[in-house]
Amino acid sequence: MSYILWDVSSEGVFPISIMSLFGSPIIIWFTGDALTNTLTLEDQDSLSSFLDSGGNLLLTGQNIGQDIGDSLFYSDYLHSVFNLPTTNDHTIDGHPGDEIGDGLTILTAGSPGAGNQISQDIISPDSVADTVLMYSPLDCAGIKYDSGTYKVVYFGFGFEGIASRPAQGYDSNWFVLKRVLHWFDESIVVVDEDNSYFHPEGRSRFLLSVSPNPFRRDAVVTFEVPALEAQEVSLRVYDVSGRQVSSVWTQAKGRVKSGVNRIVWNGSDVMGERLKSGIYFLKLGTGSKSIVSKVVILR
Repeated sequence: MSYILWDVSSEGVFPISIMSLFGSPIIIWFTGDALTNTLTLEDQDSLSSFLDSGGNLLLTGQNIGQDIGDSLFYSDYLHSVFNLPTTNDHTIDGHPGDEIGDGLTILTAGSPGAGNQISQDIISPDSVADTVLMYSPLDCAGIKYDSGTYKVVYFGFGFEGIASRPAQGYDSNWFVLKRVLHWFDESIVVVDEDNSYFHPEGRSRFLLSVSPNPFRRDAVVTFEVPALEAQEVSLRVYDVSGRQVSSVWTQAKGRVKSGVNRIVWNGSDVMGERLKSGIYFLKLGTGSKSIVSKVVILR
């Protein structure tokens, strides 16, 4: 599953337009310890557009309801109702029969979680959404909603606070996330918790990396395509608006060896001119798959 990381505190508003580069458009949004501006108006507008276009969203964080619980985004897109700003209950159970929550038991206190859950929101679903997680039999911790166009899962606590302790009967954050991703898209394949990856029929992996990153002059692009994917392969670069600005490399079907391939890219655009400083997205595509990596150029 291809993904990128984006820190709104240092990189600004997330460029929703680049989500078109992904086969399964999913955003996982953490608000951390923020008390205010958990989601700015710009963030809410961007996420609304993303959802309207068929994207899926996992939104998680304490204080979100307290901060924007009276907003249209909260009611019309999350389909949530904010009830209370805090609970001392750190044992969270899955709602029986729910596709995500059924059978889950989660701990949001202590290690190896972040240990930062001091203001978990008590929320509830509106009439068209569903309960996923409960702090207690009466207090809701997480909900989900399927509009038919988009899907959203919203936790009133921070996902980072989940203390993964399977040996003690508490589910891991990885297992919870796997449930959410599977509800979003059943075709998504999630690697095992130990990061191992099973390759049927001897296939190699489908990977993409850039080093160094950030870079000033030249970068080595390393990619790996499965043996059965040795068809036309392209490496293209897009800016934050989703516009293609460079074609790094293209090879016709049958000309690409399976396994690890490396090329050097000097950060130039389609005209051979050096791209300006900024954030770009390198997309490796074959006839049936694609993977995206964020690249930072410094001049």
